[in-house]
Amino acid sequence: NVSRKMLSVVRTLDVPSLRRGIRRQYRVRRIDLVPPVKVLDSFFHAHPDFEVLADGKIRSREQLDYRLLLGDVERVFVEVLESSPSGMMDRTELEEAVTTRGVNPNTFAVFTSYSPILEHPAVNAWCLCGHQVDPAKLEALRGILASRTRQRRTVAYGWEADGRLSLATVIGDRGLDCIFCQD
Repeated sequence: NVSRKMLSVVRTLDVPSLRRGIRRQYRVRRIDLVPPVKVLDSFFHAHPDFEVLADGKIRSREQLDYRLLLGDVERVFVEVLESSPSGMMDRTELEEAVTTRGVNPNTFAVFTSYSPILEHPAVNAWCLCGHQVDPAKLEALRGILASRTRQRRTVAYGWEADGRLSLATVIGDRGLDCIFCQD
């Protein structure tokens, strides 16, 4: 089922890409028992629903439509990333585009961690599984990210008079200060 979801987003994928997606999906359940590439390759060769192409890539024998196989949240990710000229987005841009379409920020965080249809080709860069990353566009994205200032989360820290450690930090994007003291 996970392979079918991935192949509904992109028509063909190699076995290592499928394995990465399957591992992402099952990480949420803390299951790291995804078979090795050779075992998965044998599975796809033997399973009647999949076709192994001459270049070793896997394709579903039936035409899959992501709009029918994916849930609402993953469909939003597909539509947002497909609308990007480079097919990639940085985390802030992706989160804004996805949450503007009604996805909760916490749900966004979960899906960027565990969805098999997403790939994370570089720090702070996201694309759909199977997307051929253009190195020049990735470098341009890195340049844009390097020019941005990062929000400072830790505002202050130190020791209280009674010997407790205190920490003031910004939580979320609402700018809430929170002070924690530990004995």
